[in-house]
Amino acid sequence: MWMREIALAALLCTPSACTSADRGSDAFVKLRGLDDASRNSTCLTLPDEEKIELFFEAQQRHHEYFGFDRCFASSSPAFLADLKSEIVKRGTVESVRHYIIVLAISQQKGNTSSDEIRAMELPKLCQSLANRRPSGNPSQCIEMAEDLLQ
Repeated sequence: MWMREIALAALLCTPSACTSADRGSDAFVKLRGLDDASRNSTCLTLPDEEKIELFFEAQQRHHEYFGFDRCFASSSPAFLADLKSEIVKRGTVESVRHYIIVLAISQQKGNTSSDEIRAMELPKLCQSLANRRPSGNPSQCIEMAEDLLQ
């Protein structure tokens, strides 16, 4: 069910409609001003460390990150692994939910397999972060993680 909500929000969220005032890092503001294709290609050229920071900044803005998720999902498996490690260090349940959305896109593109996602133990990550840094809805996070494996 949540996949349909993501798809609908992505369709409704054009760069001009979803951009609030020019707040945020220079990279975030610059990339938000680009069309989808330019945003994705420019984002893919960023070093992984900058993309990780962009992930956390975009995740805090909720609906505005849909244009970035395609970039994150098209990035290397090493980036996705580094991003997960950073989520473990400083993320929240909401960060894991955002990561699950990125993985769903990556899986749809054929870049990430179900076995790779299963090995990530995302339901455990949802619960672990909920225990360490209470925020968000851990049961919804776990449900999203389990849905991704079906």
